[in-house]
Amino acid sequence: MSKSDAHVLDNKRLLAMARSLANHTLVEMQKVVLGCRNSKYHMGENDSQTKYNDIELICRDEKHFTDFIRLYKPGDERAYGENFTDTNA
Repeated sequence: MSKSDAHVLDNKRLLAMARSLANHTLVEMQKVVLGCRNSKYHMGENDSQTKYNDIELICRDEKHFTDFIRLYKPGDERAYGENFTDTNA
């Protein structure tokens, strides 16, 4: 994938997001992305200095989703300037 493709919301990414939204709330989707941001490895601090933070990877399956949401910490949304309300708190 080229850098110009990195932000394209293609069918593969849309399908992965739709599958996740069928089982999770929008707030959980936001938390899973914030959780990925907390992984230094996935944000590029690894041997290849490659970011592994594509939404398709995050939402690929329930295992990936669960692994990333576990990395979420309450308050992360404020640290990143996110604006959402957790109604399930």
